[in-house]
Amino acid sequence: MRIGLMDRLYLPALLRGFAITFSHLFKPKITEEYPEHRRQVHPGYRGKHKLNLDKAGHVKCVACYLCGTACPADAILIESAPCPPEWEGRDRFPSRFEIDTMKCIYCGFCEEACPVDAILLTDAIPEAVEKRAQFVRDREDLTRQPRPSWSR
Repeated sequence: MRIGLMDRLYLPALLRGFAITFSHLFKPKITEEYPEHRRQVHPGYRGKHKLNLDKAGHVKCVACYLCGTACPADAILIESAPCPPEWEGRDRFPSRFEIDTMKCIYCGFCEEACPVDAILLTDAIPEAVEKRAQFVRDREDLTRQPRPSWSR
């Protein structure tokens, strides 16, 4: 197959690119006033993480490390401790549970791997933060998140 002079100069590709750019000049502009009017997210959108609580108000997580193992980005850090005696029917709980949302790719594998449905990804959009340390969300922050709009 022989390549012509015009293809070697990338001229057809440049002209196609200019044509697309030029066509967008005459389309109507759309301005979204973000903080006041938020867009509706698509069904199935995965946003902020949430740690669920059981009926007694304790973290549902049993510190089995399956979510951290399933995470392809290695964004979840769990440290376990024995449960207090008043927590009936459980051996361990996460004394430390952190998700580095800067590493997280929001794939949902942690949610799928959890055997007790302790973690889920809500439809809340993660907020913008200024410092790197603010991307690490701890257990208390994860339990304070509101239930997603699609939950029962």
